[in-house]
Amino acid sequence: MQYMTDIEGNESGSCLCYSDERFYDYIEKRYMLFAGTSADFLWIDDDVRIPNHGVVKECCFCPECLRVFNEKNDSDYTIEYIRE
Repeated sequence: MQYMTDIEGNESGSCLCYSDERFYDYIEKRYMLFAGTSADFLWIDDDVRIPNHGVVKECCFCPECLRVFNEKNDSDYTIEYIRE
């Protein structure tokens, strides 16, 4: 799966990008497993935050996030252009 990526192209290595559809499949399966338990609540840890994931301070500039941004804004920005 795609990890969160900063403007320099560094990947977090521990936090998945929210734009990757595989991320949602992964989360859905985990929540379905949880729903089958008798737990009273689910504690969501702080890893759902967007900034500050180890070496990745601001994100996400992965290819999928750039594609989604460009599609929504009718643009064709590259990571190199944004970096400049």
